[in-house]
Order: sequence, then C-alpha cells, then structure tokens
Amino acid sequence: MSDTIGEKRSPEAVLTLLTNEEFRADAKRFHANAVAFRNQAPTPDEWLQHMIKLREPLVARWGVPPPQTHELIDPDGRRLAVEAIGSGRWGMVPVFPCTPDREIRARVRTIRHRTHRQHQDALDRGLAQQAGWLEACGFDRSTIARVVYERGTGLSRLTKQEAIARTPMEREIQIRREYQRQAEKRRILADKITEWVDQRVYRRLRGSEARASAAVRMASRRYLDRIMRLNKRLASPMKSEPVSYALTKLLEAVLDNKSDVEVRQRAEAVRIVLVGRTPRRARIHEAIESDRWGLVPVFPWTTNAEIRGLVKAIRTDIRRWPNNPPGVAGTKPESLARALAELLRALELGGTDAAVRQHADAVHASILRMIS
Repeated sequence: MSDTIGEKRSPEAVLTLLTNEEFRADAKRFHANAVAFRNQAPTPDEWLQHMIKLREPLVARWGVPPPQTHELIDPDGRRLAVEAIGSGRWGMVPVFPCTPDREIRARVRTIRHRTHRQHQDALDRGLAQQAGWLEACGFDRSTIARVVYERGTGLSRLTKQEAIARTPMEREIQIRREYQRQAEKRRILADKITEWVDQRVYRRLRGSEARASAAVRMASRRYLDRIMRLNKRLASPMKSEPVSYALTKLLEAVLDNKSDVEVRQRAEAVRIVLVGRTPRRARIHEAIESDRWGLVPVFPWTTNAEIRGLVKAIRTDIRRWPNNPPGVAGTKPESLARALAELLRALELGGTDAAVRQHADAVHASILRMIS
C-alpha cells in the first residue's frame, strides 16, 4: 500500500494506521534508527537534520509524520510498572508469619501517602499520546477533542449571545465595572470607553478558545509535566519505603551493567532491609530460609482489595508449609520471594561476586514476571 505525498487523511483514518502492520513496521524502524543515532551523542543541529532525513520516507509513503512515541505502535502493558519501579513510585510489603495485619496496613498507608493513588495512568497517557500525534499531523484541537476524547459539546467558542445568556447579570456587571476602572486608569477617551469595555467583556465571557480545545491543551500539558517529573525520578528515584527502594537500586545496577562489586553492595542493602536488626531478625531469617513468606507489591493503581487478596494468599501458603526446616523450600512456583531468598543465601554463604550477580539477574527476571 502506498499513499501520495500530502494526501489528507481524516483523523479517524490516521489513528487507524496504528493497527496497520506495514505502517507499524515503518514507524518502528524510524524509532529504532532514531535511538541508534541518539546513542552517538549528536549535536542539536545534527539531531534535527537527521530526524528530518529519517522522516522523509515515512511521510512520503503514508502522508503523516511518525508517532512521537514508540508506545503508540508497540504498547507494552508492563511499561507503567517498569517506570514506577525505576522512579521509586511503588512499594513492597514483606509478609512473614510474625507480621501482624496492623503492620501491613501501616506500611500500605505509608506507601500510599508517598506515591499517591492513580487509577487511569494508562488511559490518560494513551489519549494524550494520540492527541499529540494528531496535532503534529495538523489537526486542530476541537477535532482532536471530538475524535480522541469523544467530546460532543464545547467544540467551538461561544457566540456573543450564548456567552451573555449563560452569564448571570451580576457577574457581567462586575466584569464591566472592572474594565471601566481599567479604562479610566489608561485614560481611554470618553467616547471610546463603551466600545473598549464591550470588546473585553465579550472576549472574557466567550473565552479565548473552545472549552473542548482548552481541555485538550491542558491534558497535553499534564502529560508533558508527568514525563518531566518521571525523567527526574528515574535519574533520582524516590524512597517510598526501604524494601522497594533497595530493590530499585539493585535493578538499576543490573540493568546499567554496574560492576560485580556494585551489584553485591546493593544486594547487601536488600538483605539488610529485609532481615533488619530488630528482635524479630531470627524469626524473619528462618521464614525466608524455609520459604514461609511473601511480598506484596503496591503500585499507585493497586487497589486495597488486590492487596488483601495477595496477603490472604501468602498467609494460606505459610499455613500450608508450617514445618519446613531452614533451607528446604515449599512447593510453590518460582516467585520473587524465592529469587530473593536465593540471593540472600548466596550472600550469607559468601558466594562469589559472579554468583551474586547471577542471583540478582534472577530477581530481575522474577520482577518482570510479576508485572506481566
């Protein structure tokens, strides 16, 4: 399939391209080449010229620029969780046989307070990305509001008559007096004051843009602000509580291919926050060794019902294997708790740095399975 240059597509047809395998392949190739060039640390001018060159074949074939984000053509359901982990915007609650429910509730409250709940991250993000792409394709915000956000009202500015009809008389009088005072301060000629005031009153009542357009603009601003905050947090993760922070730093060392010594140091930090130095240390250590424990991940979108369900499942597993001796695991499938137990065991037995890295890689793989 090939389209002529400059062929005008409807906004619906443009969004349909996201399901076209040939377009997706071309867009993926564009983004892969862009990433490869960015890794060469080009100057801003070199980057701009190369992006223009990379866009040309795709624009010539499809008549639209490539989507600004890879997510639109290759969405990954794990992305939000990966970003939350990398930025520290998550928490982890260990559950041992000696952990009372009140302690679990207190930990969850602390995590909630520091990470804040948000249940529509994926929906808001996807719509903002579609809106941004359509705007880059040249569509106005009212059209984007209708197609992406399914707005049926507020697509155009109010007429003068509509603005007057919906505004209480007291409010209009208040605005008029405000502008009359401004006219006097600016020494507007007496025979021009009425016209000057009317223009500003009606402009204010009508608004500078359609309500739907303003909603699209604000949604785009929130999305860009979120990306800026995310980038800052990825560079310096926040600490909602010790266990998740230690895991974030361990994963950072694994993914950034830090030295074996650095990986070991961060693994030791995980061991310290899990086992701790409290009077319960011996019981916690025994529970980890006997596989009688579990972990409850808490993301901004995790509901209380989901947390209760995970805690209940862990309690059931603990009761199922009440007499496992230390070092003898139960029969439950491979899990993050199991991978962490193996990592801690390697540290306590003085395993080599290479062995510790191998277990850290296993922890990384377990977290990916957890969020899949």
